[in-house]
Amino acid sequence: MTTRLRIGLIIGALLLIGGIGLVFWLRSRGLESARNSLEQAQQQVEAVKETCKEGDSACLNTVVTDAAEEFKSSAACKELAGEAADNCVWTVARSSNDEAVCAEIVNSEWSVRCHDGILLSKAMSSKDPSVCSRITSVPQKDQCLAAIDPITAQNCSSRGKSVEECAELQSYETAIASGDYSACAQFSGERKDSCIDVTAESDPDADGLSGADEARYGTSNQKPDTDGDGFTDGDEVAGGFNPNGPGKL
Repeated sequence: MTTRLRIGLIIGALLLIGGIGLVFWLRSRGLESARNSLEQAQQQVEAVKETCKEGDSACLNTVVTDAAEEFKSSAACKELAGEAADNCVWTVARSSNDEAVCAEIVNSEWSVRCHDGILLSKAMSSKDPSVCSRITSVPQKDQCLAAIDPITAQNCSSRGKSVEECAELQSYETAIASGDYSACAQFSGERKDSCIDVTAESDPDADGLSGADEARYGTSNQKPDTDGDGFTDGDEVAGGFNPNGPGKL
């Protein structure tokens, strides 16, 4: 074995030992910090709970939860039981913005709601769709993705939507982009309402008629002078003339 190789092995071993030591040191610091937080919370609880009347569980719940939240110590919540303990842990998780704490909640439904609620908040503030993927509840995960990374005609198929759904979405986006109010009739429900809201007052050809007016008079929203008589559709309607042919309205 060459001298250079021996030196390399020694340096590697020292780095490995140092790394392991650093991990244990950081872990011990974390445990020490958690113990200190718990002790501080417990001291505050002992100092304040004397103000609660004997048997006043509501007062005790408030005292413990306030102390646990202030010192971010979910361990302090063990002073309580049942829903009160779960509420206390949920409060700590929310105030510390740490979804991992939610795992300490005994009620499984509450634990999921706590976990998903914190992740949703993180995703919305960071605008990071990858955070949405860690949400447990499928409806809430979809809500998260729709808000941060909405489904479009371009990514529709890759998001697991059917050919029919993607085709309708393409038609919807085309109607919105062109301001075509009359195209909204092909949709239903919220999509139809949304299309109408966006296009009703639009005037893509700048002829003075809104999308709703264009549909009413049967004129084109892409031609400012639908009948080609030299007057814009809006001017003809304002003058009482038919914008889609000869004669008056």
